[in-house]
Amino acid sequence: MSDNMKKLYILLLFVLCTPLLKAQNFTKLIDKYKGKPDVTVLNLDKKMLSSMGKDVQQYGIEEIQILSLDECDKSLIQAFNKDIEAIKPDGEYETLVKSVEEDEFAHILIKAKDHVISEMVILSGEEDEGALVWLKGSLDSNNLGFVNYYLNK
Repeated sequence: MSDNMKKLYILLLFVLCTPLLKAQNFTKLIDKYKGKPDVTVLNLDKKMLSSMGKDVQQYGIEEIQILSLDECDKSLIQAFNKDIEAIKPDGEYETLVKSVEEDEFAHILIKAKDHVISEMVILSGEEDEGALVWLKGSLDSNNLGFVNYYLNK
């Protein structure tokens, strides 16, 4: 096999695997902190969400994963906050909103195509708590006013 073919295969492999990497990073982040003292992880699948009523269903949410660090050891919260602040958008996800203040950090990332959001990740960190909320489904940005505003800027 020629060097050019090898480079082409490596490039193709990289292009095909890149979309999996970011989702795996969020999964790895959840896995890193779940099971730690005072850390809560919730996984709400489509069946559980359907029992919550039509309000959740009308937005097209099919799954929600929540990682919450509340009243945890301060060093654990600091490590989590450092991890979420290091997350940068790539070609797959884009920043919807990012806010950095003295003791607070918030970052909302979305994965969208043609005004349909397949994933929204909300990262939040403060001095005494942190959270990751990962929404998956077919969220129509027209039903989410603030998202529609940012997508149409």
